[in-house]
Amino acid sequence: MTGVTVARGVVFTELLWKLPHNVHDRKGRILLVGGSPGKLKELLEIAESTLQFQVAEILFAVPEQLAHSLPAVPPEVHIIACPETPAGSLGRVAKDRILTQAGDVDLALVGPGLSRHPETQQMVRELVGSLSSPLALTQDGLPGIDVQTITSRKAGTVLVTDASVLGRLLHEAGLVEDHGAKAIATLYKHKNELLFKAAQAWQTNIVLISSEPTVAGPSVEAIIIPGLHPDQFTAFAPLFWGLYLALAIRAPDRLAEVGATSLSALNTYQHEMKDAAAAERKKVANFRTFIDKASSR
Repeated sequence: MTGVTVARGVVFTELLWKLPHNVHDRKGRILLVGGSPGKLKELLEIAESTLQFQVAEILFAVPEQLAHSLPAVPPEVHIIACPETPAGSLGRVAKDRILTQAGDVDLALVGPGLSRHPETQQMVRELVGSLSSPLALTQDGLPGIDVQTITSRKAGTVLVTDASVLGRLLHEAGLVEDHGAKAIATLYKHKNELLFKAAQAWQTNIVLISSEPTVAGPSVEAIIIPGLHPDQFTAFAPLFWGLYLALAIRAPDRLAEVGATSLSALNTYQHEMKDAAAAERKKVANFRTFIDKASSR
């Protein structure tokens, strides 16, 4: 396989040039869908991070009880309080409220903090099939998603997941014969080839979070980001998503490259800030300052 890229430093920096530097250039409506009892913090942090990159409006779709208990949010954030299951997670009929109240959006992120409740995952599957905007799906939003749901979408899609979920989808699609642990082993053994083959077959973009995160798209062969470990990604995921969402609404036809840029930027930032305390590294303002400097290099 030719065309495999190892990202040492920030890649596709021309994408960073698209970011605005003042509030007068704010752009985009982004839909965030997620949250469940005890799992709302990441979604709130993603909203905060995204606003740092001058996104104009965020629609925040969460279970009703959580919506009523939210702290004060910035004026750019609009809450969609959704019907919920008895367990307090998003209920199946939440889909209709989300679609009605969100209207046309430039991009949707579905998954952070979602419950694995069967009704919630059924709602996610139906919502993903109904959204006409570009869409990013995280690990928490993928348990109920099958390959047919992915391939039936017409707008751009990106899957951000680990090997367990991707292994299941590869087996379902017939791209690997084994399932479970054997599918994961096969995926790691032939990672670059399988990611590119799946991205082409499903016409989607894939960000595999592993010991060497790897990105592929229908026309983008594997881009490897060495040195960013899964626990680091998890700890700093809101920074990744803030940058990813802001770039994706400005380059919706380059979702794989946006993923590689966002991951490689987070990786480089981590290394440059290695001597700083974790709390300092997690500050969105510090990451934004780093991105501004990276875009001018």
